[in-house]
Amino acid sequence: MVEMSKQMGFLITFFVLFIIGVNLLIPIADQVAGTSQLRSVVNESVTPTNGSTNTLANIDLQSGSLGFVNSSGTTLGTANFSVDLATAVVTWTFSETNQNETDYNASYTFFPDEYVKDGTSRTILSLVTLFFALAVLLLLLGLFMIMSGNSFRDLF
Repeated sequence: MVEMSKQMGFLITFFVLFIIGVNLLIPIADQVAGTSQLRSVVNESVTPTNGSTNTLANIDLQSGSLGFVNSSGTTLGTANFSVDLATAVVTWTFSETNQNETDYNASYTFFPDEYVKDGTSRTILSLVTLFFALAVLLLLLGLFMIMSGNSFRDLF
């Protein structure tokens, strides 16, 4: 009778660890994915004035990703603005007065706060999910081996 209750305890522990492991795997994977993915913004409304500045909603822009299009579909050339990628401050320098004070839609890609810029660190972080899944699997395998009366030494 004692052996049966011991096995039932192991079985309950096995399923509890399995459920907790699977439920923790999803948020860990989501968090790790956020550290390696850029975000995009499409159609952020901006009304420029010659000689003035506008600050975009997100900072730390990716180089070469910023573009402005007005309501008629005309793309604003890069000679008409300069941008500080770190602060997302756009300085307007229009060469033609008809472009001044027209609503434009900004589209750009930016690095979110949780983004890891170092490629090696992103690779190691992407392995965190795999290592966590392996740890849960080994823990469950060990519990199953103990429940069946064997030890880890029997595996090797």
